[in-house]
Amino acid sequence: MAEALEHTVRLDLERLEHEAPGLAGTPLTPRTLAERLAAFVQEWIRGDRPTLIAQYELSLAAARRPGLAEISRRWTEAYTRALAPPLAALGSSDPARDAEILLSLLDGLVLDELAAPRRDFGSAVLRPAIERVVQGLVVLGQPA
Repeated sequence: MAEALEHTVRLDLERLEHEAPGLAGTPLTPRTLAERLAAFVQEWIRGDRPTLIAQYELSLAAARRPGLAEISRRWTEAYTRALAPPLAALGSSDPARDAEILLSLLDGLVLDELAAPRRDFGSAVLRPAIERVVQGLVVLGQPA
């Protein structure tokens, strides 16, 4: 199981490494970041659905198998490192923590979509949710 998780993490992080620099591209606003993240996530969902489901199942297995936890943690940390720079550029006062919050949102939305797909997921659920959370995180980071 550890080898399977390592393999899936490696493949996913190669994709992330390629895509992450574009997240902070200009112009950068909460809306443009939401659009870029939504496109990234939708491509992920439209890709190899059985592999994506297996990735989440392997991630959940880490909750039952402590030996897998470190692999899963590295995976999460890579995503939070990728999400922090655009959040910092937008004015987040705690980009690393805000990246964790945003990643949790994305994971929850993806799991929901895998369990009960919606035709309008990207436009009606994913992009608006990302934009709302990013806007809130940026506003929280601004001086009062």
